[in-house]
Formats: sequence, structure tokens, C-alpha cells
Amino acid sequence: MNAPTGGNVRMTVTLLPKVASELDVAASLTGHTKVDTVNRAVTLYAAVMAAVELGAGNGLDFVHADGTTLRLRISRRRRRWWWFR
Repeated sequence: MNAPTGGNVRMTVTLLPKVASELDVAASLTGHTKVDTVNRAVTLYAAVMAAVELGAGNGLDFVHADGTTLRLRISRRRRRWWWFR
């Protein structure tokens, strides 16, 4: 899909209560506005899905300062993406 060329695109979305709460937390942790947080989340999601479609793997590893790792696996089921810890 090509990016719009006419400036910003406005839309209305309905968030699940849990997702709305997570948006509040993410915006508070980063100091970004909710709009900036959503824009970054969508950009990250698109990059991850593109990498998965290109065969780059099925997970993301987050390495903490103490060396421990958290792996988020991405599994495709029924045309939906699911995240597992």
C-alpha cells in the first residue's frame, strides 16, 4: 500500500479497554503523546510483519541489561497474528 501524499490521515478507532490502558501506560513511560505512540506502534508492527513475511524468523528477542532475554514468538493462526511470551 502506498503512503498517502496529502498530509495526515485522521481516523477513529475503537480500542478494547485493556488496549486503551496499555496505550496510556506506553505514552506515560515514553513521554510521547498518544498519537505519537500509536504512530510508532503501527510503524513497528508493519516492520515486524514485513520481516516475518520475508522469512526473517518468528520472534523478537529483548535482551535486558542483566543479560536475561525475553522472547516474543509470533505465530500465524487462522490469518491472525498472535503474540506469545
